[in-house]
Amino acid sequence: MGIMWMGFLKLLVLAMTVFEVWRAVGADEVQCIEKEREALLRFKAAHGNGSSLVRWSSWGSKQHKTDCCEWEGVFCDNQTGHITKLHLPADFPLFLLKGEIDASLVELQYLMYLNLSSNCFEDSSIPEFLTSLTHLRYLDLHNCGLSGAIPHQLANLSQLRYLDLSGNYLLGGAIPRQLGNLSQLQHLDLSDNTLSGVIPYQLGNLSNLQNLLLRFAGTLQIDRENGGAGHEWLSSLTSLTRLELANVTDLKYSHKWLQMIAKLPNLKELTIMYNDLSDEHILSLPSLKFNSSSSLSKLDFSGNDFQSSAIFHWILNISTNLLDLSLDENNLKGPIPYEFSSTLNSLENLDLSYNEITGTLVNLSTFSSLKNLDISRNLLNGTIPKDYQFPSSLVSLHISFNSLKGTLTNSNLANLHNMKVLDLSDNSLTLRFSHDWVPPFQLQAIHVRSCKLGPDFPKWLQTQNNFTELDISNNGISGTIPEWFWGLLTPQLQYLNVSCNNISGTLPNLAIEFGEFPAISLASNHFEGSLPKFLQNAMALFVSNNSFSKLHTFLCANMSSKTLQVLDLSDNQLYGQLSNCWSPFKSLRFLGLSNNNFSGELPISVGSLQNLEVLILRNNGFTGELLINLSNCSNLVVLDAAENKFSGYIPSQIGNNDGLQNLEILILRNNNISGSLSTHLCYLSTLQFLDLSLNILSGQIPKCFKKFTQMALDSAHYDGAFLGYFSSPYRRVSFEIDPIAMLMWKHQERIFKHSTSVRGFDLSSNKLSGKIPRELGMLVELISLNLSRNQLDGEIPSEIGRLTSLESLDLSKNHLFGSIPSSFAQLNYLEVLDLSSNNLSGKIPTSTQLQSFDNSSYEENLGLCGEPLEIKCPGEEEPQESVKLQENNDSILSKEFYCSMGFGFVVGFWGIFGPILFNRSWRHTYFKFLNNLTDSIYVMVVINVTKCNRWLRGEATVNIFKLSGGATCRAGDMMG
Repeated sequence: MGIMWMGFLKLLVLAMTVFEVWRAVGADEVQCIEKEREALLRFKAAHGNGSSLVRWSSWGSKQHKTDCCEWEGVFCDNQTGHITKLHLPADFPLFLLKGEIDASLVELQYLMYLNLSSNCFEDSSIPEFLTSLTHLRYLDLHNCGLSGAIPHQLANLSQLRYLDLSGNYLLGGAIPRQLGNLSQLQHLDLSDNTLSGVIPYQLGNLSNLQNLLLRFAGTLQIDRENGGAGHEWLSSLTSLTRLELANVTDLKYSHKWLQMIAKLPNLKELTIMYNDLSDEHILSLPSLKFNSSSSLSKLDFSGNDFQSSAIFHWILNISTNLLDLSLDENNLKGPIPYEFSSTLNSLENLDLSYNEITGTLVNLSTFSSLKNLDISRNLLNGTIPKDYQFPSSLVSLHISFNSLKGTLTNSNLANLHNMKVLDLSDNSLTLRFSHDWVPPFQLQAIHVRSCKLGPDFPKWLQTQNNFTELDISNNGISGTIPEWFWGLLTPQLQYLNVSCNNISGTLPNLAIEFGEFPAISLASNHFEGSLPKFLQNAMALFVSNNSFSKLHTFLCANMSSKTLQVLDLSDNQLYGQLSNCWSPFKSLRFLGLSNNNFSGELPISVGSLQNLEVLILRNNGFTGELLINLSNCSNLVVLDAAENKFSGYIPSQIGNNDGLQNLEILILRNNNISGSLSTHLCYLSTLQFLDLSLNILSGQIPKCFKKFTQMALDSAHYDGAFLGYFSSPYRRVSFEIDPIAMLMWKHQERIFKHSTSVRGFDLSSNKLSGKIPRELGMLVELISLNLSRNQLDGEIPSEIGRLTSLESLDLSKNHLFGSIPSSFAQLNYLEVLDLSSNNLSGKIPTSTQLQSFDNSSYEENLGLCGEPLEIKCPGEEEPQESVKLQENNDSILSKEFYCSMGFGFVVGFWGIFGPILFNRSWRHTYFKFLNNLTDSIYVMVVINVTKCNRWLRGEATVNIFKLSGGATCRAGDMMG
C-alpha cells in the first residue's frame, strides 16, 4: 500500500513538473513580438511623452514591462503573440493622444481592432497607411478632430465590419462610392461631419449592413441620376435594422424614399430628423405599413414640420408596439389625441418637447412601462389634480416651461422609486412636502426653478446624496443655507443654481475640488463676506447682485488647476485695488466686474488672460491706461469700461496683429481718454459698436472709419451664446452665456445682449473739430449715430442720408451750417432725431418721418424754416394786409351768415307750424288740404297710365323698347 502511494506521489510530481514546463513554454509563446513592441514604443513617444496619465504607466521598456501584451489597451493573439487589438479612446476632456496619428502603427499588420476615438488629432487627415492594415475588422475614429476627405482606399479593408468616422466636424468631401465594395460591413456611421455631394447608390451593395447612420453628415443629397437609383438602392439593404438620416437635401420633396424604407424587412429603429417633413407626407401615405411593423421599436421624427394630430394617427397605423418615440421640435398644435395615449401603452421613451401642444397633462397611468417622458416647452395648462399619479416606472420626468398649476405633495410622488431626473421648472406649481418627508428616490438631477418651494430651505434635499445637478432658483427661499447642504456637494457636481432667492449669510470654505468643472450660480441673493477659494475650479461662476466685499482669498489662493471660463462678480460691494493674481486663470473667457467700488489701476496680470473674450468693467473707479494694459488680450471681443477714470491715449497698437484686432464692441464712455482719434482704430474691421463719448478727445474724425466693415455689411457677428457653454447629460437645455453691454440708445441707457446685432457709433461730448467725414455714409448698417456736443463745423454731408437703417441720429450742439440734406428724406426708420443748437438754415426736407418730430429736434437753428417749425420759408407767406382783410371779411361774413340763418329758421318754423299746433280749425283745414291734394294726384296718375297702355299696344312698341333698352345700358355704363 505504501509503495502504491509512493508511486502515485511520484507521478503527481512528474505531472506538475510537466505542467510548469508547459506553462513556461506557453508563456514564452504568447510574449509580444519585438518588432510590434518597438512600434508601440515609437507610437507612445510620438503622442504621450511627458504625459502623466495613468494609462501610459504600464507601457515601458523596463524588465517588468517588456511584454506589451500586458500593457493597458493592448491585446494579443493567445497563439501567435501578434497584437490584434488596440483600444486607446480618450477620456474627455483629458486627451490621450495629440497631433497626427503616427505611422508606426503600420507595423501592426495583424491588427483587427483599432479604437482611437475622442483623441485630439486636430487639423490632420485620416492617414492612408491605415488602409494597409488589411486584417482590420473594427475601426473607430469618431470625435477625433480629423479633417480632409475620406480616403477611397478604405475600400482595401475588405474584412472591415465596423467603421465609425462620426463627430469629425471638419471631415468633408464626398462619400467615396468605393465604400460599396466593403461587402462585410455591418456598421457605418458618418454622422456629424461636413460631407457633401450625393449619397452614392453603390451603398446598396452592402447587403450585410445593419446600421447606416448619416445624421447631420453634411449637405448630402439623394442621388436622382443613375436611372433613378436614388431610392432603389435602399431596398437592397435587406439586413438593415437601424437607419438614421438628418438634414438630407431633397428628401422632403419625394415620397418614394419613405415607401422604400417601409419595405425594409428587418428595420427596427428609424430616425429621420430635420428634413422638413410635414403633414403632407403623412396624409399622402395614410395606409402605409412597415414590413417590420411588429418589431419597429424606435421612431424619431424630431425637428420636422408636423402640425396636426395626423402624425399621431399615422403612428398608430404603422405600429402599436413602439418603445421609443420622438416628435420633439415640430409644430404640433392642439391636445394629444385620446387614442394615442390609451393605445401606445408599451412606450418606454416619449419626447414631445418644443411643440405647441395644448390641454392639460395627460393621464399617464396607462403608460405602465414609461421610463422617460419629456413634454417640456409646450403650451400645457390647467391644474394637476390632487390625486394625480405618475407611473412608477418613470426614471426621468420633464414638464418644464409650460403653464401648469396645482400643488404637488408627498402622495403625488410616493411611488416613484426609480426616479433619477425631475424637471418641473417654469410652471406655476407649488411643492408642499411634509417637514419630515423622506422621498422614495435618489435623484441625480433636480430642476424646480420658479416653483413655489420656500420660504424655508427644503429639508427633503438632505436625503438626496447623489445629485449632480440642482436648480432651486427663484423659489422664494429665505434665511441661510444649512450646514448639511454643503456636505452634499461632491466632486461630481455639474450644475448648481440657487440664484434669485433671498438667501443670506456667508459661504464656507469647503475642501472640495470639482472633477467635472460645474456651472455654479449664486447670483441675486444677499451673500456677504469673502468668496471662498473652492469655487475657483468651477467652469462658470455667477455671484453677481450680492453683497460680497472680499475677493483676495478667492483670487490668490493656490490651486492645482484653474479651469474657470466665466466669472461674473458684478453688482457687489467689492472695493479697493484689484489683486494682481490673475495669471493662473488661463481659461478665463468672460470677466464681469461692473458696478462695484474698485479703484486703482487694472493689474498687469489681467493683460495675460489671452483667452479672454468679454471684459466688463463698467461703473467703478479704475484709473490708468487701460488699452495699453490689455494689448495682449488678442481674443477680446467685448470691452465695456464705461464710467471709470481711465486716462491716456488710444494706443497705436490697438488694431495691430498683436493688439485687439478682434474687438466688436468697444465702450469707453465717461472716462478721461484724451488725445486724438488714432487712425489705428480703423484696423478694427470687426467693430460694430464704438462708444467713446464723454471723454476729452480732440482733433478730427478719421476718414478711414469707413473700414468698420461690420457697420457697413449685413454679415454674421460674433456668437456669444457659446461662451461658457454647459450641456447637461440629463437636459437638452444648455447653460449658455450671452454677454451684455450697457449702451446709450436713443438718449437712454439700455442693456443689449450681444446676440442682438446692434451697430452704433457714439463720439458725443468730446472736443472733436473739423467736418463730418463723408465716408461715414458708407457705414450703411449703422442703427445709431451720435456726434453731438462737439465742435464740428461745415455742412452735414448728404451721404449721411444713405444710412437708411438709422433709428437714432444726434448731431446737436455743434457748429454745423448749411441746409439739411434732402437725402434725409430717405431715413424712414428714424425714431430719434436731434439737430438742435447748430447754425443750420433753409427748408426742412419734406418726408413722413422728418415732419413727425417736434420743434425740439430743430430748435436753436435760426435759419431753419418749414414744418414742423412755425416759421414759414420765403415764398410760403401771404401778404400781411391781404391776410388781415381776408380775415376781416371772413369774420363779417361768418357773423352775418350765421345770425340770419338762425333768425330765418326760427321765423319759418313758428310761422308755419305754430298756428297748426295751437289752432284746431287751422289744423283741420291743413290736413283736409293734404287729403284733397293726394286724391287729385292719384286720379291723374291712373288716367295717364290707362292712356299709356292703350298706346303701347300699337306699332311703336318695338321702338320704345329699343329706346328704353339703350337708356338702361347707358345708365348701367354710368353706374359702372
